[in-house]
Amino acid sequence: MRIARALVAGCCLLLSLSSAQAQTADDTALGLWYYRTTFPVGLEGELTVTRRGDRWRVEIAGQSAEARAQGDNVRIDFPEGATFRGALDPRGRLDRGYWARREMTHDPRYPEGAAQAYAGPLILRADGANRWRANVEPLDDPLTLYLNIFRDETGTLKAAIRNPEQNRFGPAMQLFVTRDGPTLRFGAATEPAEGDLFATMMADPERLTMYWEGINRFIALRRATPEQAALFTARPRSEPRYTYRVPQDVGDGWRITRARDLGVDEAGLERAVHWITDIDPSVRRAWMVHSIAVAYRGQLILDEYFYGNGENIPHDMRSASKALSSVTLGAVMLEGGSSITPDTPITQVLSSFGPFENPDPRKDRILVRHALTHTTGLDCDDAFEEPLSPGNENIMQTQREEPNWWRFMLNLPMAHEPGERYAYFSGGISLAGGALTMATG
Repeated sequence: MRIARALVAGCCLLLSLSSAQAQTADDTALGLWYYRTTFPVGLEGELTVTRRGDRWRVEIAGQSAEARAQGDNVRIDFPEGATFRGALDPRGRLDRGYWARREMTHDPRYPEGAAQAYAGPLILRADGANRWRANVEPLDDPLTLYLNIFRDETGTLKAAIRNPEQNRFGPAMQLFVTRDGPTLRFGAATEPAEGDLFATMMADPERLTMYWEGINRFIALRRATPEQAALFTARPRSEPRYTYRVPQDVGDGWRITRARDLGVDEAGLERAVHWITDIDPSVRRAWMVHSIAVAYRGQLILDEYFYGNGENIPHDMRSASKALSSVTLGAVMLEGGSSITPDTPITQVLSSFGPFENPDPRKDRILVRHALTHTTGLDCDDAFEEPLSPGNENIMQTQREEPNWWRFMLNLPMAHEPGERYAYFSGGISLAGGALTMATG
């Protein structure tokens, strides 16, 4: 019996040592890993606009282009794809200017068309007769990845990937980690599955190599410095716990008032912020809230930002546009100056982009209200079912044959009578935006 007990104890010791060695090997990957890169954004710097007779000329970053005004507008295209757009007052002087950054279609690191073209207003400064200056500062095109590898409360090796720009997190918000020598597998389940991610840790314990599909290449993650790690959480862990504070007056037109002066419970506002700051960004259902603002009786009483965001950091509106398009239509109707209503036919207000492919009398019955409520009847659906609908947003955004998305949408065949069937799709909101643009200028 003593020998048996000794053998059992010896086996348990060997198993314990073996488990500890395996855990030690796995634990070399524990910690927060970080990767960040930026991509070229095209022309930038000081822009000069000059007029000589009926010709307009723009210079920026050593390049120049010119064109004639068309009515009360001037458009000057640069060979690399950027565009200057100017609006002229009744006397032919430059009243407003916009800079449209080119779309980054040439770069194979953008397989999903992430770096789309966009326009932003310019602050024009008169610089003598028929001469203006402005600064062109295109938005950065960064990619940031956090990879946190940890053990959960049961000792299971887990990981969380967080990408703040595109809000991507791999196969799931929390991943199981298995290790085979230098290779780590990250999956939504313990068993291997399609879509799992893999990383390699070679001799260098400070470097993990992973393929990231979003930019179509391998990247090297390194252990996050304290400064980099501070932006992984809603607020840096080194900061004291949040207590209510009056919003800053940044001159944006909001009236600023202390909450208690309007009878609002400041402790309740503190708790709302704590719900965000106390969340562990690695949990399975993390709240990745970038900001919170509370206005009461027309006055701003709370304005807080998280994860390194701030009032000067623009955001991709994405599906928020679906709500704001309706708000904008309501504001246009309230202010007057345009005849557009929910019952305006889409093809009527966008007729200058026709004729459209796949002619169908039902197209002329598509109203603005149908575009706003995802019921146009066009063959478009953002559901990721095979085969994809021809109007699926991924197809719309990555195809290059028709750069005008309004025309792309109205070229689609009809699948249903307008108003008959609901299908969530981004192209309809693009059509609503087109109708608002053409109706209001």
